[in-house]
Amino acid sequence: MLPVYRGEILSQITRLEPGESLEEDFYGAGMEGHLAYRFLPLGNGTKPIQRETVRYRGLLRPFELLIKPLLVRRCQERLESIKEVLEGGWSQP
Repeated sequence: MLPVYRGEILSQITRLEPGESLEEDFYGAGMEGHLAYRFLPLGNGTKPIQRETVRYRGLLRPFELLIKPLLVRRCQERLESIKEVLEGGWSQP
């Protein structure tokens, strides 16, 4: 996320409805929060929607305003990756 700050982020899936929604709680690397994805059919494709809550801790707290634009960019990249997977087919065990 940041050029000089690296860390591990652990996630726990809290809700999964294949092809419809995915939610997870995460923590680590000076932050914690919740991600909620909704996948809406749109024509022949998918419209992914992401809602995210992030709380910064420790050393990252004073840099929150600088981190936010970087995090938004990463979230957009993640949504594009998810969209590609969904449109390529959602495999279920």
